[in-house]
Amino acid sequence: MKTTKFITNVIFALAGTFFISGAVTQNSSMKDLSIGTLLFTCIVKQQAIDEKLDRFTTKNEFANWQNNVYEKIDNTSRSLENTKNELDNKYQELEGRVGTSDSYTAAIENFSKRSQQIETKLEKHFKAIDKNKQQLKAQEKQQTNMRSQLDRQEHRVKKLEKDNVKKQKSNNKSYSSSKSQKITKILIDEQPTTHAYFDGNNFKCSTHNTKINYRALKAYLMPSNGKIKLNFYDGVCPQSKNIELHSHLRNLNYRVTCLPRVPRPEGAFKTVGDDLQICIDILKEVKPGDRLILISGDGDFYPLIEEIKQRDVEVTVIASRDSVSNRLQLLADRFVDLDAVRNSISRNTDLDAA
Repeated sequence: MKTTKFITNVIFALAGTFFISGAVTQNSSMKDLSIGTLLFTCIVKQQAIDEKLDRFTTKNEFANWQNNVYEKIDNTSRSLENTKNELDNKYQELEGRVGTSDSYTAAIENFSKRSQQIETKLEKHFKAIDKNKQQLKAQEKQQTNMRSQLDRQEHRVKKLEKDNVKKQKSNNKSYSSSKSQKITKILIDEQPTTHAYFDGNNFKCSTHNTKINYRALKAYLMPSNGKIKLNFYDGVCPQSKNIELHSHLRNLNYRVTCLPRVPRPEGAFKTVGDDLQICIDILKEVKPGDRLILISGDGDFYPLIEEIKQRDVEVTVIASRDSVSNRLQLLADRFVDLDAVRNSISRNTDLDAA
């Protein structure tokens, strides 16, 4: 009996020593160390059991006790196997966790690198934001300066407007009168002008020395719209009696052009250059759209009338039907027989007739 106990203790001691020494010297896992520890605890319990065996008196009690001990040993061995299996499973889990921890560390390193990159980008972004803020501040200063300048200009403009309003109110009457004068002047300038040219010698011959009322003649020639310019061409010599007539015509706003008269061999006088002077003045003064009245029936004016009509000028010829040139009469836009209007322009007073 004692031999059996001794052998059992030796076996448990050797097994515990084997597991413990393997765990320490060969750097084994924690499960070998825990198994050795359990074996030594079994030895201690066996010694306690041996101490108890000395107390038993009968063989039946010992047998019962022994069976109970074997059952406990079997249960203990089963529990040891279960513990070993659990330790193996945990060891495998720990190895898996170590592998995953390596991936975790790699992921953490990558994350740290990315975070550093993001931090550098953020620093650059913040620097750019600071620059933009400074630029915005500078622009705001410029805008404030521009606004102040605009306010000053608006103030000046308002002052000028007020001054202009005052000037307009003060000069309203003079402005309206000058404006009306300008309008009437423009209207008069826009209306066509009638130019009347008198060939004095031819006119006197056509009227057969009838006394003419030049005021009535002016009224007869006056157009319904526009203005009229009267031009009278006559010869002057020392023996001439036309000085009073010329002054009278000037008082009636006739423009009198005096030309020299020379004696002919037969005793009469001839005016020199009157037809030429009439042609020069007509070509110089009559403009397109005007009206021309030629008081003469001389056929020498035919080339002049032909030229002047090409300027869009309306031509009226006033002469006696007996002395007018047929070509001149046909070329004119309107012909007035002087004999037909003689009674309306004649008068018996010495002042208005000659």
